[in-house]
Amino acid sequence: MEDGVRYHVTGALRIKPGRGHPTQSLSCSDKIARWCILGFQGAMVARWTGPLYFDSIVVGAMYDQAALHRAVHGRLLKGKTTDWAGQLPAPYRLHAPAIVPTTLRAPCDRTLVGAAVTAASATITAAVKPVLRTADAAIVWAANWPVHQAVVKGRIQGASPKNGVYPRAARSRICRLELFGIAVSAEASDASDATESESYEQFKQAATDYQKAKRIAIDQGPLHGWIEQPNTLMQFHYSGLT
Repeated sequence: MEDGVRYHVTGALRIKPGRGHPTQSLSCSDKIARWCILGFQGAMVARWTGPLYFDSIVVGAMYDQAALHRAVHGRLLKGKTTDWAGQLPAPYRLHAPAIVPTTLRAPCDRTLVGAAVTAASATITAAVKPVLRTADAAIVWAANWPVHQAVVKGRIQGASPKNGVYPRAARSRICRLELFGIAVSAEASDASDATESESYEQFKQAATDYQKAKRIAIDQGPLHGWIEQPNTLMQFHYSGLT
């Protein structure tokens, strides 16, 4: 395991360059911290399940117990008000997952790939050396899907726009619009009845306990002042799938 003490910096604004406006996207540690209050399932799934919390988080490279505890859970202990956690609607709570180190490495671990890139660079005489960057492509799959999807920059690999507009077939199965369609179909026997009246935002707002817990965490708790995406990004309807 690599020493992560000098890798972690506390109190720094974490942003995600290249994913829309950099100040509208939470960092990975911020998302995980929020999940310790609201659960990782999101508002749509919370309508059926309530909060789902991680029991443990396993970390390999760049492991530092103190920094990770603070990032994931420790900083949540102090809110704008002292009793904010007691006001959360049950079963929402402040959850503390176990943070566990491991010496096992994934085949595509950044450190291992970086070492390979460095070794390759030593044999290249060109002025421009290879640089390790995060890929903009991903494989999207589920156990019950007949085929997987290769997604590049949010769209199916190889998709082309027609008259400047990408067709439905270009969408990833896990984009907001497609997941909204699945949720609406699960909620109603006839999904078309809900399409004219309920937007994506309204569907999420219907998870009342989730939304109450979220407002308490933001207005009174440790998420006070955190980034919130504008509601304009959620003003679409299920009918957009057709």
